[in-house]
This record gives sequence, C-alpha cells and structure tokens, in this order.
Amino acid sequence: MMVKVLLCAHRQNDSTTDTKKHRGKERERVHQQYFSVENKNTFLFAHGIRKSQLESIAKSLDTEGLTSRTHGNKGKSPKHAMSVADLQHFKHFMTQYAVTYGMPLPGRLANHRDTKVALLPSDKTKADIHQDYLKAATDTGYKKMPLSLFKQLWQEYTPSIVLMKPATDLCCNCQEFSQNLSNAGNMAEEGKN
Repeated sequence: MMVKVLLCAHRQNDSTTDTKKHRGKERERVHQQYFSVENKNTFLFAHGIRKSQLESIAKSLDTEGLTSRTHGNKGKSPKHAMSVADLQHFKHFMTQYAVTYGMPLPGRLANHRDTKVALLPSDKTKADIHQDYLKAATDTGYKKMPLSLFKQLWQEYTPSIVLMKPATDLCCNCQEFSQNLSNAGNMAEEGKN
C-alpha cells in the first residue's frame, strides 16, 4: 500500500496529455515521476522491490485504485492439499497398523513420558511402513503421499505410535533383569550376584 500511495501521488494517467508547450493529445501510456529520488532504479532500491513487482503494483493501481492487493490464489486450495477425509484415512491406517503389529509399552521406560505409547517392532523403518501405506492406498483408493509428508503427519496426528529402538526390543524377563541391575548400583557384590 505504501508503494501504491507513492506511485499514485506522482502518476499521470489521464485520458489526454497536458503540456504547456504542445496541444494535448490522447495518452498512449501512463507517465510516472518518482518523487525525492533520482530515478526509477533508486526508487526500487529504496523500497526493496524488483522492477516486475513495481510494474505489478502500478498495474493494480491503474485497474483497482488505492485498495490492498489480494493474491490470485486466495481462497483456492492447492491440488496436492490433504482433505479431512484423507487425514482420517491416514489416522485409521496408523491405528490399525499399531493394533496389528504394535505392542503396548511394557512398564515405564525412562525415555518415554507417555505411558499410552504403542511400540512398533524395530525390524521395520518408517519408510517400510510408508510402503505398506502406499499398497493400502492403491487397494482402497486413498490419496497417496510422499514419505516426507507421511513422516510429518505421523508426528502430528499419531505421536503415540513409535518405532522401538533396538535396545528396547527386550522380553519382559530381560527388562526386569536390566531394571534390577540398574537399581542395584549401591548394593554389595553378593546382592548383585
């Protein structure tokens, strides 16, 4: 708006030219003066805009007047945007995958604050699970998504489903023994044995 106001103050876009020396004739193009600067390049530099941006602002000034400009894509969603139904399909897939392949968090582990975590086996990566999602998407007609978006949605919508780290992939007996060993730090050697 500031650039529009500065352009409007010194812009001559009447239908006829007005000069003192010559007879007025029909105007072919808009005449612009740049106030308080030497030339157009200094004006562009002072306001931090490119020549194409200045031309776009000037065109908007001629057609719309002194109103704020709106982007041409306002109100339109991009073609790759995820709909609410697509997000629900993703959440449903992840919860069913966690029910099928995951197991609840056995006891409280130090690196997990939430006790409602579902642990997926450590033999699969997020990329492997993404491939399973793509197969399910082709079978059921879900919208496919790239791996980066899959990871982002996983983090946002299903943070309680995590992959097990190989160190936590222990049976209940092994976890109990490791917990007893960690608690036995101040015990005598006989008690540790």
